[in-house]
Amino acid sequence: MTTEALQQVQAAVYTKLSGDSDVTSLLASAAAIYDHVPATAAFPYIVIADMAASPMDTQLFSGATVTIAIETYSRAAGKTEAQQIAAAIAAALHHTDFAVAGHHLVSCRITGTQLAQVFDATTWHCRQTAQILVEPAET
Repeated sequence: MTTEALQQVQAAVYTKLSGDSDVTSLLASAAAIYDHVPATAAFPYIVIADMAASPMDTQLFSGATVTIAIETYSRAAGKTEAQQIAAAIAAALHHTDFAVAGHHLVSCRITGTQLAQVFDATTWHCRQTAQILVEPAET
C-alpha cells in the first residue's frame, strides 16, 4: 500500500498546488510546479521533491504516512518572494482537505520549513515538509 500511496499523494499534492491561484500567481508560470525541473525553467518555481511512506496500521486502521518535501526556488533579491510562496503552499495544504485517488485523506500538515541561500549566492531555497496520513478507500 505504501508505494501506491506515494504515487497517489504526489499526484494529489500536484493537483492541489497547481489548482491554487494563490500559489500559481506567485510563480514564473502556472505550470512552474515540477517533479523534474527542465533546464529552461524560469524562477520562481516549486519542486515536489523527496518522498517517503511508512505503514500506519492499528487493529482498526490500515493506512500510510507519507512525508513529502516541497521545495521553492527563487532568485529574487532577499527572502521575501520565497517566504510568500511558502506561505501560499502552507495555506493550500496545512490542515486542508483534498482528494487522493483510491484513498481517504485523514490529515495533511506542514511539519517544517527551512529557508537558505544556495551556494551560488543568488538563489533562495525553501524546503517545506508535509506529513500526509491516508487510508485506503473502501471498495
